[in-house]
Amino acid sequence: MTVTTERDRIRAVAARWLNQYPVNGERTLPAHRAILAKLQAMDPETATSAEVEAVIGNESWTTDRCNECKEWTHGWAIMVGDEPDYDSSTATLCLSCARKVAALLPKDVPL
Repeated sequence: MTVTTERDRIRAVAARWLNQYPVNGERTLPAHRAILAKLQAMDPETATSAEVEAVIGNESWTTDRCNECKEWTHGWAIMVGDEPDYDSSTATLCLSCARKVAALLPKDVPL
């Protein structure tokens, strides 16, 4: 189980980009290298999602999609199950849906 925040995703975006588009990879274009350089130049502690999204061109790298309500969240999310992979059993919940799950727990069951 992993909790991620907007700041966590921003901190990891350059490393995730490099993993997706290796510097000398077959699928890596000059544009990918230019984006990597811009991401690596950002301060991960002060950069905003909007700044990262402006560099990449979309918000998919700074958001998580809730598997319950299907909404995209820039904020807090919890991932349960396997580490994400091509065929993993992983679910991501936004804060609102995680609270709904917690509310389903019987009050008389000790945690």
